[in-house]
Amino acid sequence: MPANDMDYWIPKNITPERQDNIRTWLNTFIGNAELTLDAGFRPAAADIPSFIDYHSKVSEVVAKIIIGELPVSAWDQCLEGWYKAGGEEYVKQMNEYIASRRK
Repeated sequence: MPANDMDYWIPKNITPERQDNIRTWLNTFIGNAELTLDAGFRPAAADIPSFIDYHSKVSEVVAKIIIGELPVSAWDQCLEGWYKAGGEEYVKQMNEYIASRRK
């Protein structure tokens, strides 16, 4: 039985009712799942030194927002810095890649 057969994921040692319940949830999941448009693509802009360096700043700001050391509004300034550090080029390259896959 191949892994893309739904029954592959349903244990055989449970009641048929429980199997049906799992099948229902799997159908719900499959019906709502969306594949990412980037398909694992990594834009060249991701290798810009300033972009790489700014990634640690983003992680720091997110962590501080989560633990309450910074207000949520700090994200706006962080995001602005991300765009200036190479994020704008990253988004441009990613959008070009996604558009090329849709042709």
